[in-house]
Amino acid sequence: MLSRYFNYRFQLAEGSWQRRDFAGRWWRIYENDPRWTPPLWSDWRSALEPDRTPHLARLDPLLLYGEALPRRTQPHSPQRSDLPTLSSALFEESIVAGLLLRDRRRRDGAAYAACLHVANDAETLSRFLMTAREFLQPAGVRQLILPTGISPYLGTGVLQDHFHRWPPLHSPYNPPYLPELIMEICRPLGRSLLYEVEVARLLEKERDGPATLHPFEPRRLAGDLLPLFQQTMPTWADFPPPDEPETVFLLKWISRWPLAGWLAEVEEQPVGFVLLQPDLAAILRRGRGGRQLWGRAWLAWRARQGVKAGRLLFGGVAPSQRRQGIGRQLWRRALRHSYESGWDRLSVGPFPSTALVNNFLEAQGVKPQRTYLLHRYEF
Repeated sequence: MLSRYFNYRFQLAEGSWQRRDFAGRWWRIYENDPRWTPPLWSDWRSALEPDRTPHLARLDPLLLYGEALPRRTQPHSPQRSDLPTLSSALFEESIVAGLLLRDRRRRDGAAYAACLHVANDAETLSRFLMTAREFLQPAGVRQLILPTGISPYLGTGVLQDHFHRWPPLHSPYNPPYLPELIMEICRPLGRSLLYEVEVARLLEKERDGPATLHPFEPRRLAGDLLPLFQQTMPTWADFPPPDEPETVFLLKWISRWPLAGWLAEVEEQPVGFVLLQPDLAAILRRGRGGRQLWGRAWLAWRARQGVKAGRLLFGGVAPSQRRQGIGRQLWRRALRHSYESGWDRLSVGPFPSTALVNNFLEAQGVKPQRTYLLHRYEF
């Protein structure tokens, strides 16, 4: 099939000004997709600066983008439909952008293609991956895992279904054309599932259990509660457990919006936790991520108002304390908080399909609503 573009050009963004330009190019690729939830513009810009994001700095980030001229049909010349018109030759478009990240905690020669945005064109994705290989192969990289977030514990995988539903906050999104494009070039690596709960249907009266629950400060997950956070994160695709710099990044990213957390203790020892947040995805879409002044002002006001949906972002029980009812205790508290916050729905995950938490959720009568596939591109 003839590519939609010609005269491809790929470039790395280096230096603060080029990184700002990269941020805008990346943004514009999905900007007109009404179902894409943009990040908060100020947070996105800050996350791309290694001196502000220690977790990113240690991943040796390469900010790679591609642009090309669009190919359009010559009017009145169907036999020469492969030639570009003069007007198309005047305007280059940003058609793909992503971060190439190398986590030195891995020993399998893998790197990540993070925050990938790509236009609906198979050759564009193929050229991006081949260009990434040229940069990464001399450093000993043998495969790309894609797409991930800046942390693989935030925004990992390609959405496969339910494109008619609005994606919740902090969940991966891609246009419907991407699964087919990526399957032509890459191999599936793993699957993850996102769940959605009707709060009123599953709400139960809270009862005493083996643990004591009380609110806690989420920042502790990067401090004294880091071992608990690591133990409760589902492992898959050989992603290293989140250490302190990565956890600090995760908490900074999600803490822009209100967080509510409960810690479970047994004999004054932390054994589990749950972390929730209002789902402000619809507000971010309407405010266009606060890129413009009016959007920032409106978001600052609107985020203080109530919403009808929530997110259960992280949570779990230490392995040594499972199967004692602590998880059920935390689940009931999460549903109670959702109900009292006025949330009709609570989205949970996504979690890798092999994680034990999926069995727990389905035992509560919760069904998966979206599927994501993680892929690998081997050199």
